[in-house]
Amino acid sequence: IRPLLPLLIDAEQYFVLTLSQNKVRLFSGSAHALERVDVAGLPENMEQALNYSGTDRGSQVHSAMHGSLGKQAAVFHGQGGEPDSHKDDLTQFFRMVDASLAPVVRDEHRPLLLAGVEYLLPIYRTVASYPHIAEQELAGNCDHLSDHQLHEQAADLIKPALQQARTSAAARYDQLVGTEKASDDMRKIVSAACIGQIDTLFVDPDCRQWGRFDQQTSEVMQHEQEEPGDDDLLELATVQTLLHGGAVYTPETLAIETPAVAVLRY
Repeated sequence: IRPLLPLLIDAEQYFVLTLSQNKVRLFSGSAHALERVDVAGLPENMEQALNYSGTDRGSQVHSAMHGSLGKQAAVFHGQGGEPDSHKDDLTQFFRMVDASLAPVVRDEHRPLLLAGVEYLLPIYRTVASYPHIAEQELAGNCDHLSDHQLHEQAADLIKPALQQARTSAAARYDQLVGTEKASDDMRKIVSAACIGQIDTLFVDPDCRQWGRFDQQTSEVMQHEQEEPGDDDLLELATVQTLLHGGAVYTPETLAIETPAVAVLRY
């Protein structure tokens, strides 16, 4: 797939999270499209998530889901009035959304763009645990936008955050040089890529590194010149990094002397 590498390297990825009381969706985004991410346990809407016990909101009591076993407990609001009660409901709903997203984004560093009616987004930020939420926001009701329409609007908004993500990734590598979480060893990089250990890979798309990788033993052999049966190890590391959710960049701002360097997840 060597001709495709320029499209894969620097194909900066991001998330879009659309929020409303009626619909919550998580997307994985790139320069080309948005793809829906299936999130186990993600609440479909606030009414379902909070399991309202009736239509009488005057008492300001509802049943709420708590814990992994789904135990129910009554939540009593104070005398702040219905606006306060509604904000409390939104806060609890968004906590449930955040808890569902946490396993999916735990090892990610890509920026997340919030999209939704403007007054909802600050409430979500107060409970969100993901540390890479973009400063930019897509404000408005996104419930009826198609995936294509959403991508068109999100693509320009996310650009500053993507550039910041690239800069942060380069800085993270510089900080980790000399530790076990950074490597410029081609053998280690290929092995790590194939088991999903690479968080960020910086690779020169114009270089080739011939050799072979034995999946049974994880042994990597490098050759000066291409030999029968060889693969391009840089291509292999790039593809495996992307397949395991890692980011791949060209080393524009890094002064490296090898064809590839990597930041490892562990």
